[in-house]
Amino acid sequence: MLTIEELVNKNFDKLNDTDLFIWKYIVNHKRECSSYTIYELAGKCNVSRTTVLRFAKKLSLSGYSELKAILNFEQKSGMDEMLFDISATFDTYHRVIDDLSKKDFHRINELIYGAKHLYTYATGIMQNNIMNELRRMFNNSGDYIINIGNAGEIGYFLNHIEKNDLVFIISLSGENKDTIDFARKLRLRDVNVLSITKLSDNTLASICNENIYIHSPNFYIATDGRPDFNSSVGFFVAIEALYLNYQMYKKHRLDSAK
Repeated sequence: MLTIEELVNKNFDKLNDTDLFIWKYIVNHKRECSSYTIYELAGKCNVSRTTVLRFAKKLSLSGYSELKAILNFEQKSGMDEMLFDISATFDTYHRVIDDLSKKDFHRINELIYGAKHLYTYATGIMQNNIMNELRRMFNNSGDYIINIGNAGEIGYFLNHIEKNDLVFIISLSGENKDTIDFARKLRLRDVNVLSITKLSDNTLASICNENIYIHSPNFYIATDGRPDFNSSVGFFVAIEALYLNYQMYKKHRLDSAK
């Protein structure tokens, strides 16, 4: 089952300003919305019942009841931010593996295989660690990935990057202004972009050709409520799944060409 965030990103181009207003309300009141009737949600958003129903259908859902069912499922699956519990940590790992096992990597594999050059871009310590591991795996198999080191190098790469090249962008929130601007410039040049972000409604994912979403909650350990542990395991599992899926795809393509 796709999450609400994934459905919104997948169908983002269909949504108008009113739809996005409804979506913003749902994001900020998920727990309440999971129990609202369609009339109650419409009233909270100051729109008609038909407008809410149309929003649900734009997400490729059968109607409001299916939208509400997904919200209820997400509430029962656990909060994105939780008090630290080692069992909850293991549950998160299982969810990541379950989500990735159901993901169809075919289109992503096609983009990698058809790219003349592969690039990566990341900001932040954790993101760069993930990027370096992704490069290590692909480079070892002869699929060389070029690192776009920092924001100062973006101008140079934009002048040299080619149509149908592929750029992996690794971001936690998907809302970094410079990263979003870079992704938009790449798409204007018909460069393919794959985002790897946390599982959330984010601007970066809506711009990119393909997305990999990671369930990566903040665990609150400190008593003052600060989110002092952000799980990174999901990202490393995801890039390994990406790598192994592609290697199997590449082997099949090369064997078929013999």
